Amino acid sequence: MLTRDRKRYGYLEPWTVQLPGLCVTLVTNPEHVQELFKKTRGLSAKSSVDLVLGNLFGVPAKEIPLYHRNDVGLSIPIRNKSTILPSKEQATNYMHLQAYNFHRFLTSQTLGNHNRRFLMTLERNLKVLEIGHQEWVDLPDLYGFLQEVVSRASIETLLGSKILELSPTLVKDLWTFQAGTPMLLRKMPRLAAPSAYEARDRLIESIKKWHAYLLKHVAEDKLKPDQEFEWEPVWGSGIVRKRMQDMAKLGQVSADGHAADDVGFLFA
Repeated sequence: MLTRDRKRYGYLEPWTVQLPGLCVTLVTNPEHVQELFKKTRGLSAKSSVDLVLGNLFGVPAKEIPLYHRNDVGLSIPIRNKSTILPSKEQATNYMHLQAYNFHRFLTSQTLGNHNRRFLMTLERNLKVLEIGHQEWVDLPDLYGFLQEVVSRASIETLLGSKILELSPTLVKDLWTFQAGTPMLLRKMPRLAAPSAYEARDRLIESIKKWHAYLLKHVAEDKLKPDQEFEWEPVWGSGIVRKRMQDMAKLGQVSADGHAADDVGFLFA
């Protein structure tokens, strides 16, 4: 169909195709593509962000506007033309806060600390499997084996070990969900991609259970300077506690919306 329409309308002008649940604009003229790349700063990612938040991660539609209710930008320095007052910035600018948190907790020396903990955790998990080094070991699915052990070490490094104890199928559900990503982004109905939707539902329920445990068993107080980069089994790395505090500042976020947001963090 696309080949037929291209022959009919040519490629010099952009044209739009209405797909089931999705409207796609095709730009095939090399000059237009070049112009788009030159002016990327003027383009908005809002539609893409909404697609990922709602269709992929499962954030409720009524809560997605909370991610767009400011104009301070995503970079660490706040945009000069922002209308958000500095006193209100921390309470409303969730996307900016998360960009700041990633920069603060997942770069430089902190990233080196995460890498060391990841390797230590991965080594410990491999030793528990008792795989010898003198004889060959048959594995029916080497890639699946690596998915399991590497993902488990990565999740424990960032989110702590408690979430894996509470949800033993978390890693399997995550990979099933990731395999269904193309179907979810194409807005396929649940009937056409049941395994992807069901895996996402299980992930959201697992994270909600973890959130409930955090709030019930651990005091959700402010990070102390000497705790910012410490790892602990329940909270994991410092970014988890900080993300929890920032989400609380948003208000009007349901338990499902909060869990869906962390599905995105887990997915990344």
